[in-house]
Amino acid sequence: MNKEVNEKIRLPEDITGQILKGDAQIKMPNKALFEIINEIEERKNGGITLKKANYEGISNKKAAKFSSQFEIEVLSQNQWSKLELLPTTVALTGHTITNSVGKTAWIASRGSRFIFLANQKGLYKVNMEFSVKYETSQEKSISFRIPQSQTSNVQFSVSGNVDIYAQSSINSDLVRQEKQTLLKTSLISSCSYLKINWSELKVENLRDRENKLDEDKEKEKEKAKFIVNSEQFLFFTIGEGVVITDATFRYQILNGNRGKFEIEIPNDVKIVSVTGANIIKWKKLGKKESRRKKKEELLDLEKDEKEEKNLKGEKFENSEKLTGNYLLRVTLQFPVEGSFYLSVVAESPISTSSGKVCLPAFVSREVNREKGWIGVDGLPNYEINEIEMNSITKIDVKELPTELKQKSPQQIMLFAYKFLVPEYGVEFDVHQHNETDVLVAVIDEMHIKVSYSGSIFIYQCSLNMRNTQKQFLRIKIIDPKFQLWSTCVSGSPVKPSFDNQDKCIMVPLEKQTENSDSFLLDFVYISLTPQMKSRGNFQINFPLMDLPINQLFITLYLPKNYKYSEFSGSIPEVTNFSSISSSILRPTPITTTTSTITARNAPQLFGKKMPQSNIKMNFFMNDEENEDFEIAQEQFFGTTKGASNLGVMPVQISEVVSGLSFFFEKFLIPVTENNEVLKVSYLATSKGFFEKRRVSKFPIVSAIFGIISLVVFYLWFLITGFF
Repeated sequence: MNKEVNEKIRLPEDITGQILKGDAQIKMPNKALFEIINEIEERKNGGITLKKANYEGISNKKAAKFSSQFEIEVLSQNQWSKLELLPTTVALTGHTITNSVGKTAWIASRGSRFIFLANQKGLYKVNMEFSVKYETSQEKSISFRIPQSQTSNVQFSVSGNVDIYAQSSINSDLVRQEKQTLLKTSLISSCSYLKINWSELKVENLRDRENKLDEDKEKEKEKAKFIVNSEQFLFFTIGEGVVITDATFRYQILNGNRGKFEIEIPNDVKIVSVTGANIIKWKKLGKKESRRKKKEELLDLEKDEKEEKNLKGEKFENSEKLTGNYLLRVTLQFPVEGSFYLSVVAESPISTSSGKVCLPAFVSREVNREKGWIGVDGLPNYEINEIEMNSITKIDVKELPTELKQKSPQQIMLFAYKFLVPEYGVEFDVHQHNETDVLVAVIDEMHIKVSYSGSIFIYQCSLNMRNTQKQFLRIKIIDPKFQLWSTCVSGSPVKPSFDNQDKCIMVPLEKQTENSDSFLLDFVYISLTPQMKSRGNFQINFPLMDLPINQLFITLYLPKNYKYSEFSGSIPEVTNFSSISSSILRPTPITTTTSTITARNAPQLFGKKMPQSNIKMNFFMNDEENEDFEIAQEQFFGTTKGASNLGVMPVQISEVVSGLSFFFEKFLIPVTENNEVLKVSYLATSKGFFEKRRVSKFPIVSAIFGIISLVVFYLWFLITGFF
């Protein structure tokens, strides 16, 4: 029979493992097994699905025993498929595979999982028996990984009357029998982890509970002592009329578990939020309710949660006394053991009359020992001075634990303390000062290129600036007759606004983020100026910013056929710039709506149409000046009708610069109402009679030049002969 099976599934003859075919068994070497698995992984395993999974378990001593049934459907014929089942962390005690005659299947361990292998199409039923260790020494919780299935059902029984909870479960049902409790539930399809917790059932009445406590006291002699320790990490922020408390409580629960935590809080402290793992609810108990006696507390616990089993009759140091005015009670979904973190955010008012602040103290109830650390910080405009402290030790801020340092944004605090008993007192004297304005934006560098052509000055301005909160950059252009061509922030065109009251342009700015330091702002405008004559002078006005400028660079291009005097004004002339960023020294693009103009075709602009900016603004003093400017503009650029298209996506054109270049530089320009100016005188240079080029149609002109040349030559000959 082994030979027939070998021939049908075409496996090697040196078999050492086990393959099931009905009742027949054959063996396979590990090498062949790995080859099959690698082949499946290379072609990205498919054609196999887990239709149903059932888990039945019972809690025993030191481990829980489980029996699982899987219904697996293989869709591929004569092709190996695999499915991951249970983790290898469980102790597998046996398994069986039930299928139709003529089909083969395989169970093996691969890495951290047991896997199912099959190469024949059909439905397989796999039964696996295994044991799972308890997670803690209390033997009240188990967890292990499971495969995702279309349907997953769980049955788990625990001896005695207990409450059983399974995570990611729905439609749970507890069946209480004479000596055990049975949990029947279903898991969601995406569940890949089975975790079950259980705890003792709450006692039905006070007498039974007291009897239960007596029994626990007797058993406690044989078991370890139940201990709960607490550590507090308190961060206080003083400012805006309140003291904000960010408190973290770390509980260490040894030799038991706990499902309820109580904290005494001063009456003037308001709880904002309570967070932690598996919290069902939290509530505040009034002063009278929190001063109940022991028996009244037990009755309250009956209505609230299963807890008394965890106390085991221990009398904690601070279980009877109250230092606060009310009680904060936090109830968990199920008891926890080991470490548990509870975070509380609260606030308390600051007395406006005295300016004195006392830090609130928080006391955890039913703990054996409690210590903590305190960090105090304040808002920038609050002056905080320590007045008095009691039952607390002042330490260096560097000695605070990491859990507390991380609560401060800058990890820097004004005061640091530690205490061994939460009955401390710290008082501060708090003074609030008025805030002052600071610089929220600055222009590090500004480069202005000014070009003259005809009766037009073209200003191309590039700014390297930083900003944190400022919304607009206000630009005031002194010349009453100007036209704004474009505004660009970080390479993207933006729409500016105009303030009619201050007569300035408002450019929206980019807000600075954590990863950016500075950004570029470019704007271009033109201004009308009188036509240059043979002799004269002119003044160049530069735009006025509402931000200080660290470095101002100006490059001025003037026609070459003129001589110029020394420049006068508020900006000194230099031979070369001292230091300037390449980002603002590069050619500044001019944004228009339709065409691209370069230095090569710039001379062709005269007499031809040139489209205007997508954002066009004209600001003139009166209609007469407006008309003069439009006439000059049409002479230089051609007609502009229909060229202003708001909302049209702009394109960029390169700068047009030519002529003699002059450089100017100035440092530290504050915000003033006076703009920077430059003045210069000029004189036109003319060609001599013989330097001028002429074209004549009449030969008499050439004859006259020939006669004059002969006369000059004859006179030169006579003079040389005489000497």
